[in-house]
Amino acid sequence: MSPPVTAAPDALFRELARERAQSVRRINRLRLVGVSAFFALFLVLGGFLRLPAWMGNLGYFAAYWLVTAALFWAGQRTSRGVRLGSVAIALVDVPMVFVLQWATLATSPSPSGVAGFTVGVYVLLVILAALSLENRLILLTATFAALFEILLQHLAGVSLGGMISTVILLGLAATACSYARVRLVALVDRVERDIAEQRRGEAALRQAERTAALAALGRELSGTLDPTTVGQRTVDSVAHLLHAPAAALFGLQPASGALVRIAAAGVLQQVFPAGAIVPAGAGAVGRAVRLRHAVTTEDILADADIEMPEELRARIGQARVRGVCAVPLVVRDTVIGALTVADARQRLFTSEEVHLAQAFADHAALSLENARLYAELEARVRQIEASQEQLLQAGKLAAVGQLVSGVAHEINNPLAVIVGQAQLLGRRLTDPDHAQRVDRIRTSGMQAAKIVRELQTFVRPRPREITRVDLRDVIERILALREDSLRVAGVALLRDVPAAPSMVTGDASQLEQVVMNLVLNAEQALAGRPNGRIAIRLQAQGGRVRVTVADTGPGIPADVLPRIFEPFFSTKAVGQGTGLGLSICYSIVQSHGGRLTADSRPGLGATFVVDLPAPDDAEDARPPAAAPPVRLLGRGHVLVVDDEEEVGRMLSDLLQELGVTATVVGDAEAAWRVLMREDRAFDAITLDLRMPGVSGQALYERFEARVPATAARVIFLTGDTADAETEAFLRKAGRPVLAKPVALEPLADVLAPLLLPKKSARP
Repeated sequence: MSPPVTAAPDALFRELARERAQSVRRINRLRLVGVSAFFALFLVLGGFLRLPAWMGNLGYFAAYWLVTAALFWAGQRTSRGVRLGSVAIALVDVPMVFVLQWATLATSPSPSGVAGFTVGVYVLLVILAALSLENRLILLTATFAALFEILLQHLAGVSLGGMISTVILLGLAATACSYARVRLVALVDRVERDIAEQRRGEAALRQAERTAALAALGRELSGTLDPTTVGQRTVDSVAHLLHAPAAALFGLQPASGALVRIAAAGVLQQVFPAGAIVPAGAGAVGRAVRLRHAVTTEDILADADIEMPEELRARIGQARVRGVCAVPLVVRDTVIGALTVADARQRLFTSEEVHLAQAFADHAALSLENARLYAELEARVRQIEASQEQLLQAGKLAAVGQLVSGVAHEINNPLAVIVGQAQLLGRRLTDPDHAQRVDRIRTSGMQAAKIVRELQTFVRPRPREITRVDLRDVIERILALREDSLRVAGVALLRDVPAAPSMVTGDASQLEQVVMNLVLNAEQALAGRPNGRIAIRLQAQGGRVRVTVADTGPGIPADVLPRIFEPFFSTKAVGQGTGLGLSICYSIVQSHGGRLTADSRPGLGATFVVDLPAPDDAEDARPPAAAPPVRLLGRGHVLVVDDEEEVGRMLSDLLQELGVTATVVGDAEAAWRVLMREDRAFDAITLDLRMPGVSGQALYERFEARVPATAARVIFLTGDTADAETEAFLRKAGRPVLAKPVALEPLADVLAPLLLPKKSARP
């Protein structure tokens, strides 16, 4: 025999208490039915048939029925009535049976038979009391029954042995019922323990499964920094673990408060495509974000607490989801999104399931934040790398600038001799063929000097200067720098530049940078491609000036074209570009009030268009007047100061050609001595800026300090103005500047105001 159960889990006690209450209600119902049946029998036999044995009990039975009916009513209405009903068998039924049987003893032909019948009734009452599952009620009913039965048997004249037998019978009935109750409770206890153990095992298994799923998700998320991948793995995992057919992850837009779908699983994948928007505060996800805690609903379409715009209601209706659990994604006390799990049936998610969804949301929030931080870090690293590349390029450009400055000075001096002597020789030749050959020498020298000047202009950093700019000159200067390289690379260059000026208002240097960058990009796009062509076209119409640079390269892919003007975006290999060229060009064109656009078809090349507003002043469109022929000055004495002997001789020859007397000295100190001995003997002084020892700038500053009248007759000559300090000095001095190589026309122009009377100076 199993040991009696002395203690049971709280769940068992609660279940027994509920079962006892139900049993008492059932016992009271049985008692009412049974008493009512016997009462009806007494009414028929005693009331209608008037049998003597039943007539005396009619009043007692009526009272018994009323008490039983009252207890039944109380047991159905109040908990107190239930407790009274549990003891009614012992306190009401046993005495009433005794009274009813005792009343029939006088008229019964066999009093002992009445007593024997009563024993059976009392045994039934003990069994009925056992239905309450309460030992105290069983023992109380059996004890009361034994006492009243012994009293009844004594009154009926039953022997002592019969009384003892009655006590034994009732005791056995009580013992059997009590034992059965104990065994039943023990069985329930074992079943409860087994069920509890099974539930604990299932809970442990679920917890292990969920822990493993969270760990697996953590490992997966740690291996990716793509927000879409993070979201998709999260929704797939949480939907699987919660046995839900749908889930979705949304990211919060801080500015508007709207939620943007990042990933979805199940039916939500179709009704909420990538990028779908949920308005601020709408739906379960919007409410979860606003309240900053989980939101669950058994039927989202019928929940009055959840705001549902018609468009969102239609989406959810299309998905046919009802039960919803939504939790916020929170990182460092900041909400960054929401996770929702949905079921097609009306399902109320448990607190355990909500906690699990929140755990997945926390994992996703950390991964999304890490992805965002990594993206920011990557962008900053690219920006730093680009800045370093810019600094490196700036350093290289500065070095190139210094190199160009020195090279320009060294090249322009011999070019000055070549061009000057070619001019002089060309003026003396009468043979047309020889004159043409000499003119070719002069033209080539001037072309070489022009290339040097353009190279100086390109590398010279200077502040923005807004002037009237002829885009023809801008294009010609850039093409002069790149034409030879394009020809060597086998790239055909097609020009469509009108003869009339195409004027705009802007900074010539910046506009040159734009055209140069577009030409270089086209040149790079044609690298390694045979029969490449670059077409440059200049148009002026409708108050706009348009420069078009088109190439026959591979073109720009459709997915890249919208991003080509973004800073740091480049399709070139690492180390071949910073991704800033087109972005800077775009900014320059915009700052000039224009537009820079690109058009391309893969395989058909690319076309870039610079569209700029033309100035309103129509005079800028007039072609420049032809330069008048060189006139002889016929008088004056000029001091030539240059450290290059050949350049000095060439300048002396040019001045003699103009009818001017020239004295040549090779350094600044010699010039100072000559001027101090022969003050006012020179009408003008041509002064080379760059000379060893005392420079031309230092000599001019000495003139300004000591003989200002001499400083007012200085004309500067230079083969290099790439130095910003030198440029500032020349602007401050305000004296004429001639760039080497020097031609007769500009030399005559700057000398005329100093050598000729005002009335005869060239207009």
